[in-house]
Amino acid sequence: MTSRADQNDKWASYAGPGGWNDLDMLEVGNGGMTTEEYRAHFIIWSLAKTSLEFKERRSLSNKKVAVILWNTSSSKENITASWSDIGLKPETSVDARDLWKHSTQSSVSGQISDELDSHACKMYVLTPN
Repeated sequence: MTSRADQNDKWASYAGPGGWNDLDMLEVGNGGMTTEEYRAHFIIWSLAKTSLEFKERRSLSNKKVAVILWNTSSSKENITASWSDIGLKPETSVDARDLWKHSTQSSVSGQISDELDSHACKMYVLTPN
């Protein structure tokens, strides 16, 4: 799954209406993965511009953006996305909606991070304040 996502990076810019990338099979529910791995698989598949496409990430002024924290290592790790990594100005404050927990952190600034189990994935929607 990870290698498919990595291979797709070179083709992502070609995907759009009328032509979507095909990463082969979505394996959610077929056995062999943990719940966290299934979540990561589904999120990465969605962002890979397959037919389960999310809106593409853009530089923000007052628009929402999806941010994925994905631990691809074999041990628990702290994963961080800095505002500079996702096109936000350092002083930008956002509300961060955790899509799995259905909870929102208010006034997050500079970066978003979380400690994730091996192969776990978190997805946030950031709304600038």
